[in-house]
Amino acid sequence: MGIKADLVKSQMQHQNAKSIHRDHQDFLGNQIHYQNSNMEQLQGPSNQSSFLAQGPALENHNWAMEFHQEQGIAPPTLDHEFDTIYTRGAQQLQSNWESEFHSQQPVHHQWSAEFNSQTHKNQNAAWNEEFNSYIGKGKGKEVDAQWEAEFQKLQIKDQNWQDEFQKFQQENQGLETQDWNEMFKEIWETSKGDTSNWMNDFENFNNDTYEELLEADPVLAPCAEYIFEKSNPYLTHPDPYAAGLELLKSQGSLSNAALAFEAAVQRDMHNDSAWMRLGTVQAENEKELPAIAALQRSVQENPQNLDALIALAVSYINEGQERESLASLERWLRTSYPDLNMPPAQPGQDLQQRLLDFFIQALQKVPLTTVDANLQIGLGLLLYNSKEYEKTVDCFTAALSVRPDDYLLWNRLGATLSNSGNSEAAIDAYDRALQLKPSFVRGRYNLGVSCMNIGCYREAAEHLLGALALQTPDTADEQKNVSTTLWDTLRRTFVMVFI
Repeated sequence: MGIKADLVKSQMQHQNAKSIHRDHQDFLGNQIHYQNSNMEQLQGPSNQSSFLAQGPALENHNWAMEFHQEQGIAPPTLDHEFDTIYTRGAQQLQSNWESEFHSQQPVHHQWSAEFNSQTHKNQNAAWNEEFNSYIGKGKGKEVDAQWEAEFQKLQIKDQNWQDEFQKFQQENQGLETQDWNEMFKEIWETSKGDTSNWMNDFENFNNDTYEELLEADPVLAPCAEYIFEKSNPYLTHPDPYAAGLELLKSQGSLSNAALAFEAAVQRDMHNDSAWMRLGTVQAENEKELPAIAALQRSVQENPQNLDALIALAVSYINEGQERESLASLERWLRTSYPDLNMPPAQPGQDLQQRLLDFFIQALQKVPLTTVDANLQIGLGLLLYNSKEYEKTVDCFTAALSVRPDDYLLWNRLGATLSNSGNSEAAIDAYDRALQLKPSFVRGRYNLGVSCMNIGCYREAAEHLLGALALQTPDTADEQKNVSTTLWDTLRRTFVMVFI
């Protein structure tokens, strides 16, 4: 339910001119980008000695030379020896092969004669009789006649096409390439307006119509499936919902609390409070997708659940789902302030500005001496959605003036400060959030990212390792709902420490 810190776009020197770069990320998300140099291994060609260039061949040749000298005979060359042996062997092989081949000739002639007699006598005659009998049937003749008529029609059509093409050639015989270009240009200019309109319609369909076909309201949209952990010791607990609340009160493990609330909703799938608790715990535990699935189920069971609606809006912002976040904020505002005049959106209307007007309308109903913390939080989320960070800071600061012990608000303030480029102030806000709730995994993760932003990589690694330790449940079995965000960020931190 907290807000993740983003990476600021700055370069901080650390040790040997180490640097880290930041790209803008969503409301709760953090992403560190770094560059790894690629090492290329070049291998030269291997030198392999030729087997024929050395060894016994040279020794045998020297022995033959000595032998011929002792016998008083002029030694023949290696080429001469090879030619003699090869010619003698080839002649012998050829003679043997010819004899064997001719001995088989009678068999070959017998087989050919037998084959020809059987083919002409039986098979060919049988095939002719079968073909003639088929053609002689009345149905076969009708098909043949119909095929000839259709073929003649095709010939006539083909002749007509040839006549039209020749006529076109005669009419345009004098046209050169330039004339063809001018003709095409004229046709293009004539139809350009229609093409432009078609392209505009296509773009409008992609940008507006298609999105309108997808329901953004979390109460009406299809609900994402929540994946339950297989190993859950709270499934046999007499009151898992109460056990989860006790874990939250005693600053216990968020992962264990999530297991308790999972057991509670499996016992009663229509318990919107249990679904809401499960979703907020998963968000605080840096597991956004399971949080969205649980929170959406909560608002579908009870559309009046304001805590679930505001938490769901935050999670949608984290995942970059702008339309869904705006729809959640609008439903929250309608439910919180039913007296507001909020007509439905018109096609092509700016949804962000429309909802901002509704929030301003609600603020005007609040007395000047009163701070509506919930309204300030909702307005702050809306402004953050449009990257108006300074105004967002004002909203969260106003809400903290009446709710100073809200650790989620301190975390959201820190994330906004970090995204606006003030990492030092963001660290102070995260520290305050962790003082209020030491088991807050997302707050500790955001603190580690802000430390990275100012070049304190070792401190960042310590905070990230602490967040991973808090995220690990008591069960030893493999978890289904696993977030890779912490591990990915920790790996990048180690890279920055040791480069």
